[in-house]
Amino acid sequence: MSRSLKLHSLHIIESDVNGDSLITWSFPASNQSFSDLILSRSKLMNASRKNTIDFIFGRHLHDWYYIQAMPFAKEQLSQVKQFCVILRCKDFHPEKYQEFCKFLGDIYNICGNPSLMATAFISVNVHGFWNHEQFGTFNFDKFTAVSAFYATSACMRGLILEFGLEIILICVALLLKKRIVIFDSNLRFLLDSTRTMPLLSWHRQNWDIVHPFIDLSKTNEVFNLKSLQHYVAGVTDPSIEDKEYLFDVLVNMPRREIYVASHAKENFVLSKIHKDIASQLVSLAQNDECSNQDIVQELSSTIGDLISNLKSLASDQNGMLSPDCITSRNLTASKEKFLINLAVAEGLMKM
Repeated sequence: MSRSLKLHSLHIIESDVNGDSLITWSFPASNQSFSDLILSRSKLMNASRKNTIDFIFGRHLHDWYYIQAMPFAKEQLSQVKQFCVILRCKDFHPEKYQEFCKFLGDIYNICGNPSLMATAFISVNVHGFWNHEQFGTFNFDKFTAVSAFYATSACMRGLILEFGLEIILICVALLLKKRIVIFDSNLRFLLDSTRTMPLLSWHRQNWDIVHPFIDLSKTNEVFNLKSLQHYVAGVTDPSIEDKEYLFDVLVNMPRREIYVASHAKENFVLSKIHKDIASQLVSLAQNDECSNQDIVQELSSTIGDLISNLKSLASDQNGMLSPDCITSRNLTASKEKFLINLAVAEGLMKM
């Protein structure tokens, strides 16, 4: 049975003692925009200093990239202090690709042979595994997509406890497919926070909305983000507060604040539905007997029931709704607006 190829390219960046970085090897060659991106990201990393980040992941157009920094072990190249292994891939799985980056990095550190890295890259891409007498075995099959989604579920409990009932603002933004930006000056924390958010809309299991780190000083990154209608994007630049055109909801992690942009406030008028969901989330997070996955599944069940009730209002055989299906129910204005917006987001509304 043929496998779907998920690995697009492999790259090595070497950084010298003067802080200069250079892409020394690529397989296959990449375009200039991606080369510029990974060079920029590699300068944020340090493999030898404690309390600094040595692994970064993110989005570039429709692909994911994973960058692992490693200290250089070759004494004959004393000017090179570290190198980065970069994978450009189709799917989201930081744990899988960090382990594979390290596996490839060990090959490079020991034998300095990019061609052997390419052999491993091709074998894993085509067959899902690679065996080598010296370097052992790497096998993709031990990793599942769901394990990547749940990897930071513990962070979601922390988010709920930190923001309390206001967590519903993030939940609503996700359900209605709005633009969420998360600010944190700590890049490591930022990466965890951004990838955690889609757990609040588990029924979609869509992590392609996540853009873990956007450099606001890079015009092309901002331009690409502006072209999207729905995302969870992370930034480390506090000037984001002055850029409402980039978000509907801004989550300031250090200050524990959630800010709804002025242009989006009408979509965040809360109803009893919102208050009930918020109370449920806080109660689940405070219950030590409730696991992190239990929180995700309980919320998903509640959202699933809400969507099922929406579908039951459909007036045609295709299960599609018209605004009248909701407005004729004599609901409060806030509940009515939310349900119409949710139906649109779920693709249930006839336009």
